[in-house]
Amino acid sequence: MRNLRGLLPVLLILLLAAFLRLYRLDTLPPGMYSDIATNGLDIRDIFAGHPKVFFPANNGREAFFIYLQALLVAGAGYHLIVFTFAAVAMGMLSVALSFRLFRSMFGYRVALIAAALFAVAIWGVASSRLGLRFTSLPPFVLAVLYLLWRALHSGPSRYAILAGIAGWFLARKSLAPVLAMSAQAHRIGVENLNERLPVVNPRDELGRLAATFNDLLARLSGAFEIQRRFMADASHELRTPISVLRTTASVMLSRKHRSEEEYRDAVAIVETIRLNRLCSGSLIEVKRKFCSGRRPEERTSLMFTQRCSYHAGRMKNAASRNPVAIA
Repeated sequence: MRNLRGLLPVLLILLLAAFLRLYRLDTLPPGMYSDIATNGLDIRDIFAGHPKVFFPANNGREAFFIYLQALLVAGAGYHLIVFTFAAVAMGMLSVALSFRLFRSMFGYRVALIAAALFAVAIWGVASSRLGLRFTSLPPFVLAVLYLLWRALHSGPSRYAILAGIAGWFLARKSLAPVLAMSAQAHRIGVENLNERLPVVNPRDELGRLAATFNDLLARLSGAFEIQRRFMADASHELRTPISVLRTTASVMLSRKHRSEEEYRDAVAIVETIRLNRLCSGSLIEVKRKFCSGRRPEERTSLMFTQRCSYHAGRMKNAASRNPVAIA
């Protein structure tokens, strides 16, 4: 009997809170907020088979309140009062949780006063009638504070353990696609740029992230293919004329009598043999490292300008010891 007497004031407070939030809910406030319309579009996507853990439209929104509205819409249809009733439910839950929290902290009388203030507070009543998602914040805050208070005042209890297990499970479940994408991205290298990240749902945030990363891999693969073709073509195009010059120099030097002009040409062509060795060795090294499809552990610095200047100086020194002038 005493429990019923103690419960009666709580029920009266809840009825008062329900009246203030439900009276003429279909007309006050008039009209529909754009946020509710955006939620309706997201709910339509959910019913079409495209669920999400985060909704990027309208500056981004968490999923809990939208799924609550979707549950109500599934039962009662697309009506404005159905969307706003989700906020009313959150407001009523805030009143009930406030009584529970303050009773555990300060006792029955303080809890009644706190719940009554929650029931009639203008900001609480007005926000519950708007149908917006921020009304879901107070119930979560009150629930967390209640569980924290119980955990701190009852020692290592089931409240803290259950809260920890639930938090770990939800975090693990939410981050599982991210971990899978990270593992696949770690396996992709120069040798397998043709592989791509899995795209489970191209309409959600993770799907769009994976698709964007796959586009980046496609562009990188194209760039590496262009580089491979360039190095192969450069190796062929440079070594062929150098081989011709080398053969010409050998024929010219095999003659016993040569003119000054022939000496100049011979010395210049002979130096191409050293350039041939330089180009052949460097291009082969570059092709081995960059065109074989393997990651180079070390990158060879190809200082063509410095090496060509060095060989040009040697050529001038060799010509100065003979009656030949090098321009």
